[in-house]
Amino acid sequence: MPEARGRGLGKVLLRALLEEGRSQQHSHAGIMVINGNDVARHTYESIGFKPYQTFHAEYFAEQFNLEFPGITKFGFCFN
Repeated sequence: MPEARGRGLGKVLLRALLEEGRSQQHSHAGIMVINGNDVARHTYESIGFKPYQTFHAEYFAEQFNLEFPGITKFGFCFN
């Protein structure tokens, strides 16, 4: 919803989800971001997710004959 953008609702929801994971004693969480979605990337990085693997557009073109911008995987460690 465009009217919700920039209000921090995504961070609030994500923090609540991470807190639930922590309460269930999970050790890690992960998420994938479509390359070029800088708003999502910044949001996840700002609360502690770290990028660990990227699949570029060329990978999807070569492997699947698919035009796609690629993805980056992010991880979060509960400490």
